[in-house]
Amino acid sequence: MKRYVMIDTFKCIACYAVICLHALPFEPVVLYNQPIGKHLLFFIDTMSRFAVPFFFMASGFMYIKKTMNSSNAHDYFRKYAVNLALLYFGWCIFYAVYTFGIHSWEVFEKSVTVSLQSFSVNDYKNAIKLLYQVFYSGGYVEFFHLWFLIALLWSIIILHFCFQHNKLSVLLAISLLLYIFGLFGDSYRGLYSLPFRTRTAIFFGLFYCTLGGFIAFHEERVNAFIAKWGAMRIGFAIILFGSLQLVERFILIQQFHGTLNDNFFIMTLPFVVCLFFFSFGSPPRALNEQWIKSIADKVVGIYLIHPIVMEELALVGQMMEIDGKSFIYQAMFVPQVFLFSFLIYKYILVIFYWSKMQVKAVLNG
Repeated sequence: MKRYVMIDTFKCIACYAVICLHALPFEPVVLYNQPIGKHLLFFIDTMSRFAVPFFFMASGFMYIKKTMNSSNAHDYFRKYAVNLALLYFGWCIFYAVYTFGIHSWEVFEKSVTVSLQSFSVNDYKNAIKLLYQVFYSGGYVEFFHLWFLIALLWSIIILHFCFQHNKLSVLLAISLLLYIFGLFGDSYRGLYSLPFRTRTAIFFGLFYCTLGGFIAFHEERVNAFIAKWGAMRIGFAIILFGSLQLVERFILIQQFHGTLNDNFFIMTLPFVVCLFFFSFGSPPRALNEQWIKSIADKVVGIYLIHPIVMEELALVGQMMEIDGKSFIYQAMFVPQVFLFSFLIYKYILVIFYWSKMQVKAVLNG
């Protein structure tokens, strides 16, 4: 199957954007007694909200493409789902051990939303909540970013089932309605608040996964549409919908008690779709495709380990007594997190494959 270089490029940009969402760059910066940092953060955070939907779309797109090219779709689905589940639960265990080892039992206990010490056989509410958080929402403090993996897993399971039964269009319509409904559990809580958060598979990830899969299934028609519109018009649409998303979020914060923790908006949808269409274009000549491929292949690893890198770099800065509120420090923090996360994960892979070869050599005598 051909390599989509521009999709890889946007995956790298999206990975960097996710780090921006978690690092909150420039927030404490004050210039001339003006909170310039908060204004910069508002812009960066809002524009970076394309990242997670884009990852869901790219995942759905590639899954359906590979399913269509696979001689055994069910076997491919089984391997995909098992690998994703192992990745999720494996990193949950890793972060549990990390939290317990680096901090203390008290911090570890608080990092799990439902305290295991309060659990009993008769306490079925805690049991249901614990199962819900582990197997669906991924709602932990220290493992906060792992929600994406479990949301992607459930989204792919539903997408696969509907695709195999020729119900992709039906799923797209239903998931769109769920997405719109989910706005009231996220950015539109100020208008009407649902009693639960909706940054989950059903209300968020499923729609974008399905949309990516739908585009993959109708790729020829999508390419014809993109060719008709042209890169210039799509680029203009990106700027337009990105600007409208800024306006929408500003109104939600100012008038309807919105926060920077809100994840998706009405304008997020056309903004991300236009970005995804733009990623179907030819890569610029100056783009180093080998570098892009190298980084794109490791974006999941960068995503998984970047919270640790963030924490450790912040500690190093404190030990060196660096002014964390300075503009330069804030400007350099996210690039450092991205770079070190990439390098660390790269060498983790080197060690893993080397160890794997050594084990094979021993077993083969």
